[in-house]
Amino acid sequence: MLNKWIRKSVVALLILALTTAQVFSAERASNFKLTSADGKTYELKEVAKNAKLILLNFWEVNCKPCQKEMPQIARIYKTYEPAGLKLLLISRDTQLTLSRVAPFVSSQKWDFPVLLDPELKVSQLYNVKFSPVNILVSSKGEILLRLEGYTAGNELDIEKKVIEALNLSEEEVAKLKADYEKSSGGEKDAGAFKDKEKEGDDAEHSNHH
Repeated sequence: MLNKWIRKSVVALLILALTTAQVFSAERASNFKLTSADGKTYELKEVAKNAKLILLNFWEVNCKPCQKEMPQIARIYKTYEPAGLKLLLISRDTQLTLSRVAPFVSSQKWDFPVLLDPELKVSQLYNVKFSPVNILVSSKGEILLRLEGYTAGNELDIEKKVIEALNLSEEEVAKLKADYEKSSGGEKDAGAFKDKEKEGDDAEHSNHH
């Protein structure tokens, strides 16, 4: 009887240990500091202080898949920003195309920061080897989602995780979407690249090591 009780206790402790290990094994987001296209400095941990959730989007000026997904990334940001979502675009353009980033961003009139990573230090920090890559980070610094490349429908996975992480009810989601539709005038392509770039290819991602 005693041995049976001991065995049950050991099993219970092992289950507890494994569960605890899983809880603490969540990948952590590394802090970084970058300058934006308009000359401002952003640090991830500082942005996190005023956010419940942060979406990091790694992109490049000549990346066609980035162009295809941007309307949906912008829509998600504008819809859930009132609930605590922040968006940081991180440009992976090196010296070859870096000079084009600031004027390009200015022409788009985006209302979210575009950070410059010309030496690809942050890209390496997050093991990003091509564009686009989306990484969702909690305010506590946990990586909740990572999507590499672009496939039509990716935005549904991102949006689902955003809703889950922000703990939004169906009613709250419906209101946020209605408010977004009202503010955007129902424009489905809000945030889209105004002038499509002719360079690059139609691959699912843009390589830039």
